[in-house]
Amino acid sequence: MATGAGYISVKWAKEVGIPDDKVLQVATAVEIALAVKVGRAAAGTIDYFGFKGLVEKDNSVETASPYTPWGKPGYPSVAFASNEQATVDAFNAALKDYMGSDEMLKAVSQYGYTKGHLPGNVTTDELCKG
Repeated sequence: MATGAGYISVKWAKEVGIPDDKVLQVATAVEIALAVKVGRAAAGTIDYFGFKGLVEKDNSVETASPYTPWGKPGYPSVAFASNEQATVDAFNAALKDYMGSDEMLKAVSQYGYTKGHLPGNVTTDELCKG
């Protein structure tokens, strides 16, 4: 299995019993796809959108179908200084109205993002638990 050095999938592989010598850690998403393409790895793990972009450029590799996320899903995040709670609150209020809106989905649909990729009812606190 090829994955990125330091990716969470290294930890998940260990948790499900994949031996360290069966996990090829490389530096970039392109190297993950290349390892699969040339036979250095039977499979690669990368985020859906990163791999989707690579597959569209090179049809010698493909995504699993159906695609099933492994482990906890990851979502983009924004960090604020701890003394900026008013800014955090304003940002979250604006984001709440924007996430999943027709405007948002229209803006990201060109990248393959759909309502199915939205976090649903999962909370930041749930995602941040170890």
